[in-house]
Amino acid sequence: MFDILIYSYHLFYNNLLKDGTPIATALFAVSASTAIIILTLLNIILVTLKINPLETIEMMLIFLVIFVIIVYKYGYKKKAKIIIVSLKIKRINILFALFYFIFSILCLFCGPIIRSYIELGYF
Repeated sequence: MFDILIYSYHLFYNNLLKDGTPIATALFAVSASTAIIILTLLNIILVTLKINPLETIEMMLIFLVIFVIIVYKYGYKKKAKIIIVSLKIKRINILFALFYFIFSILCLFCGPIIRSYIELGYF
C-alpha cells in the first residue's frame, strides 16, 4: 500500500510541482496523511468508549514522527532512492492515492466535528 502511495505522490510532486526533492516531500506527505487518519480514528474510538481523548497537537506530532520513521525505513532506505512499482493498472493506483489523500483531508476537517457530536451525545 505504501509503495503505491509513495509512487503516486512522487509522480505528483515530480511532474506538477517541479520540486527539488520530490521523494522526501512524497515520504513526508504520505506520513502526514497516515498520521491524520490514524489520529482521527483513534480519537473517535476513544470518545465513543468514554475515555478521555488525546491532546490533538501533541499526538499529531508523535504520530507524524512515528510514520515518518516507518515510511523512511520502508520507502527510502530499503531501495536507496524510491520504490519503483511496475504499475500495470495505473488508473486504479492513481484513484487509490487520490481517495487516500481526500480521505485524509476529510479526516482533518470532519474528525473534530464528529468527535464533538459524539461528546454531546448526538450519536
